[in-house]
Amino acid sequence: RPTPPMSQEKLREILDLCRPEYADYFMILIHTGMRSAEVDSLEIVVHEGVRCYSVTKSKTSAGVRLVPIHPTISNIDISTLPKSLTVRSWIQYNMKQGRLELPERVGLHSLRVNFITSMLSAGVEERLVSRLVGHSAGTITRHYDRGDIKQLHEAVLQLPDPTSM
Repeated sequence: RPTPPMSQEKLREILDLCRPEYADYFMILIHTGMRSAEVDSLEIVVHEGVRCYSVTKSKTSAGVRLVPIHPTISNIDISTLPKSLTVRSWIQYNMKQGRLELPERVGLHSLRVNFITSMLSAGVEERLVSRLVGHSAGTITRHYDRGDIKQLHEAVLQLPDPTSM
C-alpha cells in the first residue's frame, strides 16, 4: 500500500509540539522531499550561484544529488539537526504518551509524498520533481539528463510554504 500524505493539521500539530531543532528537521523534509535518512548526511554547497543541500548518502545512486534550498529553510543550521533515528524515536515516544496521534502508515515518509504532490500540483515538470527527490528517471535518456541547477532552483521556488496554509 502506498504511503499516505500527512494532513496540514497533523503537520501543524507536530511542529507545535516539537523543539526547534526537530521543527527544523521537519521543515527540511517538507521543503525538499528528502528521505529522512538523507538529512543525516547533508552538506551545504553553492553550485552555479545557487545554495543547495548536497545529499551525499542515499539508498540509490539517483538519491545522491543537489537540492536547491527553499527560501523558507535557508537559515536552518544543519549542524544542530537531530539524526533520523532520534526523530523517529521522538515520534514513537509522543504517540505512546498520547501527545501525538498519527493515522496508520502516516510518518516521516508522508512528508516526501506531500512534497511530490505539491510540486506536481504546482505544475513542476515530472522530470524535475524526480531529480529533486532522487528518483531515477523512467528512461535512460531521462537518467542521464542532469538539467540545469537553475531550473531545479526555479522548481523549488514554486513550492508554496506548506506551513503557512
